[in-house]
Amino acid sequence: MVSAGTVLGIHFVKKIIKFSKIYIRTALAFICFAFGALTAKYVWLPSSIQSAFCAVLFLYVGWELKKKWNGIFATGNRWSILGCLMVWFIALTASFTNTNMSIVRCAFPNGVLDVLGAIAASWLIVRLCIEIEKVTAFKKPLSFLGKIL
Repeated sequence: MVSAGTVLGIHFVKKIIKFSKIYIRTALAFICFAFGALTAKYVWLPSSIQSAFCAVLFLYVGWELKKKWNGIFATGNRWSILGCLMVWFIALTASFTNTNMSIVRCAFPNGVLDVLGAIAASWLIVRLCIEIEKVTAFKKPLSFLGKIL
């Protein structure tokens, strides 16, 4: 089931990507994120609108990576994987000393580190899926399970 925040976030990103200049799109994505994160500290708006505003940044970054740098997912050299692992590990370690990041609660106690850690972890998961897909011993059973479930 899809939450109202997800639907609203996708709607906002569709509006943002209509702008032709990348710096305007990027600024709007950061403004939406800041609005969602800052207003959630003081008031909780209905229909998960604040979590939708926070999700806009993540959706927009994914869209830009797919659009402009589609090869970034295809090329996973050791340094990019190591760098993402380090960022994710630092963000994970920082979350042990603070409360955990949560888009639903609009909680980002470590600020930029939480956002970068989430993006790095997402990239690592995509890379892992690409590598698993190359191994036939994993590919066929997982494909079968995906069809029956």
